Amino acid sequence: MTILIPSNVWTYLISGIIGSAIFPVLCYIFKNWIMEKIKQSVSYDYNKKIEELKALLQENLSKRQEVWLIKKDACMKAFKLANAVLSNYNYIGFDNNNIVPQLISIEEARECIDNLACSCDGKEVIAVLRRILFEKKGSADIIVDLRNAVRKELGFTLEQVDDDREKAFIAKLNCLIKK
Repeated sequence: MTILIPSNVWTYLISGIIGSAIFPVLCYIFKNWIMEKIKQSVSYDYNKKIEELKALLQENLSKRQEVWLIKKDACMKAFKLANAVLSNYNYIGFDNNNIVPQLISIEEARECIDNLACSCDGKEVIAVLRRILFEKKGSADIIVDLRNAVRKELGFTLEQVDDDREKAFIAKLNCLIKK
C-alpha cells in the first residue's frame, strides 16, 4: 500500500522546512543590519556633539585669551604710570638729581585706572597703584609690591621672582638715554 500525499502538501512541507531554516538567518542578518544602523546613528550624533563642544571650548578659550590680553595691557600701563609717579618723588637719603623723571598725562593715568577697574578680577593691583599715586611717602621699592600683584592677577606663580627692594626701581641708567 502506497500512501499518496497531495503535491501541495509536499510544497507546504518543503516551504516550511526551508522557511524555518532561512528565517533565523534572515533574523540574524536583519538584527546585525539594525545594530549597525544604530551604531552609525549614535556615532554620528556623538561626533556631531563632540564637534559642537570643541567649537564651544575654542570660543570660550578665545574669549578668555582676549580678556587676559586686555588685562595684561592694563597692568603694563599701570607699571608705566607707577614708574612715572615714582620717578617724580623726592626720596630721603638719596640724591634726587640722579632720578630721571618720566612724564605721563592725567588722561593716561585716568585711562589706566579705568582699564584696571574694568579688567582685573582682584583689588590688589589697583590698591597698590593707588598707594603709589596718593601716598607720597615711603620708597620706590613699592614697585615690587605692584609687580607681585600683577603676577598674581595675570595668573603667574605666586613665587616672588623680584624681591630685591634696594634695587627695585631704576632711577637712572649709566648709559646714553634715548629721547
